[in-house]
Amino acid sequence: MHSDTEVHTQLLYPDDDHRTTFEAHVTAVDPEARTLVLDATAFYPTGGHQHCDQGRIAFDRRNFVVVVDVQRLESGTVVHHWAGAEGTLRVGDRVTGTVHRARRLHHMQLHTAQHALSRFAADRFGTTTGRADFAPQGGMAVLEPPLSWTEALLLEDDVNRLIRENRPVSRRIDDGRMLIKIDGLDESPCAGTHVTATGEIGLFKITALEGKVLRYEVGTAAERFAVRAAGVAQEVARRLGVESLRELPGALEELLAERDQAQQRLEHWKAETTTRSVAAARRTVRALEDGAEVFRVDLTHLGAAAAREFLKENLADENEVWVALTERGNLMVSSGTEHVDAQNVLRAFARDWGIRGGGNARFAQGGPVPHDVATPLEQVVERILRDHAKVLS
Repeated sequence: MHSDTEVHTQLLYPDDDHRTTFEAHVTAVDPEARTLVLDATAFYPTGGHQHCDQGRIAFDRRNFVVVVDVQRLESGTVVHHWAGAEGTLRVGDRVTGTVHRARRLHHMQLHTAQHALSRFAADRFGTTTGRADFAPQGGMAVLEPPLSWTEALLLEDDVNRLIRENRPVSRRIDDGRMLIKIDGLDESPCAGTHVTATGEIGLFKITALEGKVLRYEVGTAAERFAVRAAGVAQEVARRLGVESLRELPGALEELLAERDQAQQRLEHWKAETTTRSVAAARRTVRALEDGAEVFRVDLTHLGAAAAREFLKENLADENEVWVALTERGNLMVSSGTEHVDAQNVLRAFARDWGIRGGGNARFAQGGPVPHDVATPLEQVVERILRDHAKVLS
């Protein structure tokens, strides 16, 4: 990097989180790495789980770079990475930086909302917040223990009430640490960017609850999510024949109950079908010369995971070999005799049929078997019988 001296970059955003334009001098440029350093910057570098600012640094209309990534080194130097450039920026140039305003504001809203969310979650339910993330795609917080949707929606109401109260948000330095305070609610260490009053968050909406992970949106993004969610709810109500959205939860509960009953009936059918398939397989046993038995079983009513578990736990006892075909055409070979190597059997047909798979001497699987392969189970059984006869001879 071409520079006169390495500098500790002055950070401008802690003095004004809303600041999106500034002037500074270029202290280092590396055209090959597409990076430059300024003596001061209002660009927020990635850190504290908050994604960096983006924007533009320009000497004039003909000489500028488009900043896409910002990183702060341990030395305190802030490095601006650019993706596009026009003209040339040189060490010593006095430039104007412009931070993408909407991206900055979105991150500020997300970050302050998380502070409020975490405080309310701790006070209401005794949860702790682990990792968090503030990105253009929205906010995320990992809460331990995980919350139910009912609990999460109570927190959503808490945060939106705080937004309506428009409480001041301030920053101060204490013993070298930067603290962010939401008036009357929380004060905690944080070096990220924040709104100056909770009303600036606009709206807070929880968008997903995935175990411990709670995802949310704020501001105009939250409003768009709410509008889309309302539209989806209305369409669901229409398809269920529900006249009012107030009746939708009850209708959905009935639908879920019907689904659960149907799932139970399906699982019962699968169990009965598996029992019949195994019984039919035992009636068509083929014996090897050393007394081992080979069976072929149709398990096309089961997915690969369920079939694999069933074969491993229930079949292929000592001196038994089972060959099965599953729902999506996966071929499985389970061997309980040392004379038949399941993996070698699979490899032979993987070459012939152009399928992928693997395993070991006891169990192997691969697929899917091409549709134009006729009687695949019979072919595998015949191959085992033929190869086994060669081994014994």
